[in-house]
Amino acid sequence: SAADALGKVGSDIAIPGLLKALEDVDSAVRRSAANALEKIGSDIAIPGLLKALEDADRDVRRSAADVLGKIGSEISPVQLINFLKYRGVKLRLVAAEALGIVVSNQDQQTNLTQALTIVTLISALKDRYPGVRRQAVQSLQKIQNPKSIKLLQQLQLEVFNPEINQAIIGIQEACQFYNYQLTQPSLPIVPTPKTINQIDFAILTAIEPERLALCTALKITNADRTRKDARTYWHKRLPLPNGQHYDIILTQAPDMANVDAALLAADTLNHWQPHAILMVGIAAAAGRDQQLGDLILGKDVYYYERGKATASGVLPEPVMYRSDATLWNRVTTTPNHDFDIHATRPDGTDIFPNVSPGVIASGEQVIAHAAARDDIAKGHRKIKAIEMEGYGVSAAAWQRFDPVRCLVIRALCDYADGEKNDDWHAYAAAVAAGFTKHFLMDMPLEPRNP
Repeated sequence: SAADALGKVGSDIAIPGLLKALEDVDSAVRRSAANALEKIGSDIAIPGLLKALEDADRDVRRSAADVLGKIGSEISPVQLINFLKYRGVKLRLVAAEALGIVVSNQDQQTNLTQALTIVTLISALKDRYPGVRRQAVQSLQKIQNPKSIKLLQQLQLEVFNPEINQAIIGIQEACQFYNYQLTQPSLPIVPTPKTINQIDFAILTAIEPERLALCTALKITNADRTRKDARTYWHKRLPLPNGQHYDIILTQAPDMANVDAALLAADTLNHWQPHAILMVGIAAAAGRDQQLGDLILGKDVYYYERGKATASGVLPEPVMYRSDATLWNRVTTTPNHDFDIHATRPDGTDIFPNVSPGVIASGEQVIAHAAARDDIAKGHRKIKAIEMEGYGVSAAAWQRFDPVRCLVIRALCDYADGEKNDDWHAYAAAVAAGFTKHFLMDMPLEPRNP
């Protein structure tokens, strides 16, 4: 092509023609022009190459970034840094990628320029667009400056996203590979402190209204969402009255019932190693003598499904899990008369929910029959709520090698009879969420993070 021919000229004379070729409608011509400019290697091409970073074709953008890195001009990183401040996501993404290529390829880069680049890329880890954050991580790993580790660890104390820890690990591994600690003894490898971003509470929910109510109470947004393996989580830092904070993980099971809840709890415990786990949401009342909207604190979780089927009937073999002693002591001494409920009662009254301890029955079926409800309630005289996940979560927490503190919190949404409906779901979920925040603000456990 003409661009290839101009590249073979190998001098500044060819640059005007190649810069014009960078604006050709054919992306293949634009790529050839960028590659030809690389062969010439002149700073005169920088303005055109910077413009090529905005090209619609990804390969053109990458070629331009590669050329800028090999040309080695000191001005390129500064202009790229300015690009990271632009509103356009595409340009920020390209700039984050190009900075890693440019700075890592320039042997004569000044300390000031490299430091400015590192600070800019670390700031890009706060970008709300995940692609920009991921690209900033890759660029920081290419630059391989261990000084950036301390800055990243400081950022971990301000915000949370998994890309920060990924960047720290990548830089550490790169520096160790090149034996950096031997060639630069004044800059040792900095281990990631184990106390940073440890999760204080994992909160599990079974259905969307429960999760949304907690998102409202804890001010969690989609920006707090993160993923690990097949699971989706929401991470939030909850400021506490004494100036400290809790790191909270919120998640929702893909379906109701104890098997899904146990699997979710096991994954959450493995992914995050929380100090405690809370199962929060709605439940059916165990009798008509209870008030919808009231909150039940699970002193015990009673699994009523197990038993032996015989010719004379089913011989019950219930299983009980008791709530963690410390959490139980804390929750029963928390003032329970003053917490926010971000919903209105369906009955139009201003009655405030009662908060009471009780046994929570847990099974595998949705109960919508008064006789079935009453049979379950006969199993233990203190049963006040009937649900489908508390047993699975409790089993996952207690059967670990190192058991994790666990507590089930439920608000009543129906009477488990023929009139069962969803009318009270949103309000009951808001009651459970509001009390959960109130409980956490009372600092039941010592925060794990500085």
